[in-house]
Amino acid sequence: MGAFRFPVRGAAGQPAGELYAYDMLPKGSTQAAQGVVLCNPFGQEAVRAHRLYRVLSERLARAGVACLRFDYFGSGESDGDDGVLTLESAVRDLQQADAQLRARAGCEHVSWFGLRFGATVAALASIVAGQTPDRLFLWDPVQSGAQWLKSQQQEHEAALRGVFEDLPLANRVALDERSRRGQMQADGGFESQGFLVSQVLAEQMAQVKLATYLHLRCSRLVVLAAGVQQRDALNVLDGARNILSLDTHLVEVAQWNSDEAMNASIVPHNIVEIVTQEMAGGGR
Repeated sequence: MGAFRFPVRGAAGQPAGELYAYDMLPKGSTQAAQGVVLCNPFGQEAVRAHRLYRVLSERLARAGVACLRFDYFGSGESDGDDGVLTLESAVRDLQQADAQLRARAGCEHVSWFGLRFGATVAALASIVAGQTPDRLFLWDPVQSGAQWLKSQQQEHEAALRGVFEDLPLANRVALDERSRRGQMQADGGFESQGFLVSQVLAEQMAQVKLATYLHLRCSRLVVLAAGVQQRDALNVLDGARNILSLDTHLVEVAQWNSDEAMNASIVPHNIVEIVTQEMAGGGR
């Protein structure tokens, strides 16, 4: 149990580098019948969700469920230059992380949990995976990739305004304009609060729509909707054909996605409880 690295292959099947991962097994055991792979959101959202993911892993391990957290290639502690992360590469990374958990913990049934970008990765990976997940936990999946891209830019601009607001007006205007020019990258991508959204990632995310999720595959789909509006929109998943059962939870949580919430002691325990109770129900 603990941190480790494992090799991953790229699109052409060639070695790409290593991913950083952290696994947790039930105390006193090297095996588990069930496992959960946790899929990170993107950029600052991944930073802010780190404590939740750690607490969720600990709770699941105490309940007898093996867990694996990992960083996508080109993110976190994994290999890969800034900006090489794409939706396609993240889907491959998840499948290889799933194989690692099955091999290391001997899990017969593996489920996937994802928040925002991570939920989108999990849903898309389930469509192409050789071994589909037992359960898919999708918390506030990206409903519109185009809107997600816009929000990444808006949040970046808001962060800049917060940095510059105490400066004299003339300096603030000059720095703001310089930062806006610097945000756009030569390859057509852009910066989002210290993380690069490449042109390839932007193009792939722009194709994501609610209808994309209708093709996902799993035995049980668990949707965690962050508000009534999200829940109502995600009701379209009732039409997904390749699932055996679906349950939707309306989760009213504290604002986790902020600088103030980063590594805060408060964790949305209703999320933890829902996932833990679901996994206590056993395999397929």
